[in-house]
Amino acid sequence: MKYLIAIFNLILVAYLFYRAAGSLNVTKLNVISYVFYSLLIFDFLGISIIYCGFQNHYIINKVISTPGIVDKGYWAMVWAMIMLPTTILLVNKYVYKIANIRKRNDDNIRTDIKLENEKKQKIIFKVCIVLLAICFVSIIYVFCNIGYIPLFKMFDKSFAFDVERINNGRNFVGNEYIRNLVMLLLTPMVSYLSYIYMRKTHDKKWRYLFICSFILCLFVKTYDFSKGPLIYYIAYFFFLEIMMGNIKNPKKTIKYVAAILVLVVGMYLTIGKYDGNFLSLSNGPVSRTVITQPGALLLHFDAFPEKTPYLYGRSFPKIASILLGDGENGVRSGRKVMEIYNPKAVKNGTAGVMSTVFIGEAYANFGWVGIFIAPLLVGFIISSAMCIYLKSKKTTLNMCLYLEAVITIATVVQAGFIDFIYNVSFVFIVIYFLIINYASDRNYFKKWKEVLFKKEKNVPIQKKRMIFHIPNYIDLNRKSGSNIRPFKMIEAFQKIGYDVDVVMGYGSERQQAIDEIENNILNGIKYDFLYSESSTMPTLLTEKHHLPTHPFLDFKFFKFCKKHEIKIGLFYRDIHWKFDLYKNGVSKFKAFFAIAFYKYDLKRYNSLVNIIYLPSVSTKKYVINDLKCHFKYLPPGCENKKISHNKIKTNDKNLNIFYVGGLSKEIYDIRLLFKVVSKMPNILLTVCCREKEWNANKEDYMKYMSSNIKIVHSSGNELDEYYREADLCCLYLNPTKYMRISMPIKLFEYISYKKPIIATINNESGRFVEKNDIGFVIKYNGVKLKSLLSKILKNQSLLQNKVDNINKIFKDNTWESRAKQVKCDLINNSK
Repeated sequence: MKYLIAIFNLILVAYLFYRAAGSLNVTKLNVISYVFYSLLIFDFLGISIIYCGFQNHYIINKVISTPGIVDKGYWAMVWAMIMLPTTILLVNKYVYKIANIRKRNDDNIRTDIKLENEKKQKIIFKVCIVLLAICFVSIIYVFCNIGYIPLFKMFDKSFAFDVERINNGRNFVGNEYIRNLVMLLLTPMVSYLSYIYMRKTHDKKWRYLFICSFILCLFVKTYDFSKGPLIYYIAYFFFLEIMMGNIKNPKKTIKYVAAILVLVVGMYLTIGKYDGNFLSLSNGPVSRTVITQPGALLLHFDAFPEKTPYLYGRSFPKIASILLGDGENGVRSGRKVMEIYNPKAVKNGTAGVMSTVFIGEAYANFGWVGIFIAPLLVGFIISSAMCIYLKSKKTTLNMCLYLEAVITIATVVQAGFIDFIYNVSFVFIVIYFLIINYASDRNYFKKWKEVLFKKEKNVPIQKKRMIFHIPNYIDLNRKSGSNIRPFKMIEAFQKIGYDVDVVMGYGSERQQAIDEIENNILNGIKYDFLYSESSTMPTLLTEKHHLPTHPFLDFKFFKFCKKHEIKIGLFYRDIHWKFDLYKNGVSKFKAFFAIAFYKYDLKRYNSLVNIIYLPSVSTKKYVINDLKCHFKYLPPGCENKKISHNKIKTNDKNLNIFYVGGLSKEIYDIRLLFKVVSKMPNILLTVCCREKEWNANKEDYMKYMSSNIKIVHSSGNELDEYYREADLCCLYLNPTKYMRISMPIKLFEYISYKKPIIATINNESGRFVEKNDIGFVIKYNGVKLKSLLSKILKNQSLLQNKVDNINKIFKDNTWESRAKQVKCDLINNSK
């Protein structure tokens, strides 16, 4: 049972950190995912193994007899591992207003580093030389106090590494500030900074500076013979490479990991003098990595308060005595635990501290209150480091400061809780960077003052913004109305002065766009309204595979917008699923399944949408019982198409008719037109359709084909030549039940080219033509059609009146006029 609990908790923790970090991909490592892997490897795996029954380790043997100690340590660790990413998630979204941390991190990695100008670079280079010189002097000072150079003792097998490690670390006779804040802190900082400049500029001077700083760091990181510092110092170059966007191939990751493993083994064979089984959990490097720190956590729970009282904040440094009162300060829990469980080694000077995860020291100081609070505070700090960096410009100095924050957090998370509250080292890191910034730009602090205390009048005026949403991928190669209309509306909103944030594409693409918009809203960016166009498919089934893999994405976004008082208008596209032609075209199972999702769409619209736009008045009767929203009508629009020779021909013996669109007899049935025209040699009919559609339907039309009927397969600007020759355009379609309510986009394309239209009476499109007197509307009857064409052929001047009327209604039927209507409805008149 414990194995199942441990596995479940491991999966849960990994998922929460995945959400908090945006990704656990090692090629996109950030401070959050780095902390996850650090805690996983050094703490969580080990405590889980111990929880499941592993006992063969010298530390565990010290506490295994204490009832409930393992369960106490395990569940405290589980609490920390759950609350840490949960806190980060909440802080990311609600404090720093970053809804999509993954996208922001990915964008940052892809973003090129912004270099300072040449003058500033030269100044920074000179400052780095001065700082490195100070580091060199501090190294000499420290080694003079030690009495030897530690790096040169590494391969001396007779050397007492354990004793000297404590002497150099805890019993240093020189000035600790020079050692800690200059040699140990500043030297690697200069090394990392020069490395970034070297990689970015490829300038020799930076290369030489980096080589010098790297050599100094080899001496610095081995000064107390600890194995970790040198390994971590080299590993962080991999982190820098990720930040610079240079780690795109997983093979590079494998090479870096292999190099680190070789270094670890080498350190154990030299300094550690280890010759046992490297893979053992009882002793050796794997044991030291996986078991030792969770074992030390158990020692903390065993020691406090039974063997020694809680520290109650005494782990804070001496300066804290101002708040805590007189008494011993600077007592680290790891040292206290070492004194309790290994007093002999402490007395002999071969033992230092029992380092463990940060909740160990939190518990030692504040008991279970510390366990409760620690992950919340640490989560806030980790999130702050991540979000502040992502919101800053990607400069060399900001990158290096972020890396130093990562190093500090990664170190402290495995060392002590108090360092998250009071950390002198990081304060000095910030001071060093302020010095470099000020040296390179004397107005640096003045600029920050202006940013922090800027007056309201200096804040730039926001542009008008709106959201355009369509839950589908739009294929521009398909020239159907459902593909053309969204782009025309986006264009129209832009033309009337809006910055349009578009949510479009498959689920993962929409998710990214939605996260960015939500982040904008949380950051105070205002959107006037959201305009959406439904897909011809149910919202939940618009993926390639038509499975509902993003069931909450779009309507949750609508709900978010409604919560933030953004009005929503939705154009409800074709309701073909209400007609037999849909049910006859698919299997009964598919129809039943899809219709259920169509009805779900309507239900969600009722609760979330302010205005439903329909393509025509006739559509309303098919949805009036399902939709309780406020209805308005928003047919397609037209655009000004300027073509030459667009004059009415009054003396021509022929009449040119042009039709563009589908040919299927279920919807776009123009067989009667073919039949009539085939018997009228002076009528020239050009039909433009997709080649695939012609091949699928030509059997229905071939018997009417004649020399005066031409089939073409053109699109886009290729249509201009056919419109140029056309006298009349055709919407004379068989008035099926569906076509009676349809408002085809081709009607407004004809208007765009200022061409009179033949339409069928009692169709929605026919009523529009008749109402505006922009064409000829007759019954669907061969005799009526032949009579009309003969009449026009004899007196083509009839067409000019229709063109004049088109010019009158044109301005009120453009795409821009549709966009203005939506704007007016949603900003001024929405309910």
